[in-house]
Amino acid sequence: MRNYASAERPAAAEERSASNGIRQQAAHAAGIASRAVTWARETDFTVQGLA
Repeated sequence: MRNYASAERPAAAEERSASNGIRQQAAHAAGIASRAVTWARETDFTVQGLA
């Protein structure tokens, strides 16, 4: 039996890697959503100006 007391379990390293990937994807999605909101507000302002 392997002792992982001083080293990280392989499954834990894989889980952390997956978690980091999910965190990066969430941050990327949040950035896209923020830009979409800004674009919608600018479009709304333009349309209101045309009305």
